[in-house]
Amino acid sequence: MPPLNILITVKPEEAWVRVIDGWNAAEVDSAIAGTQMMYMAESLGLGTCWICAFSPEDARKAFGIGEGERPVSILSIGYKSSDCKPGPMHATRRAAEELVTYCK
Repeated sequence: MPPLNILITVKPEEAWVRVIDGWNAAEVDSAIAGTQMMYMAESLGLGTCWICAFSPEDARKAFGIGEGERPVSILSIGYKSSDCKPGPMHATRRAAEELVTYCK
């Protein structure tokens, strides 16, 4: 059975915008929604793959998305192969000291 592919899009003009500097939270909101979909799929025994390497214009045409929406990512959901293994970068971890600054 082929996977279900969900195109996650944003409408920047409808997203929350921080008043102080005009930062638009559209893509953050789309990531939160996509992550929740991944959690739900996993809880149902399904696998997911977050895809960002695609042509937004090709995706717009394939999914029939209008000009008012911007494609951000594709979430592919389906049954995992019995020999499914994480990619080599899955277990690569950076030290917390490289990622976190502790303010005193």
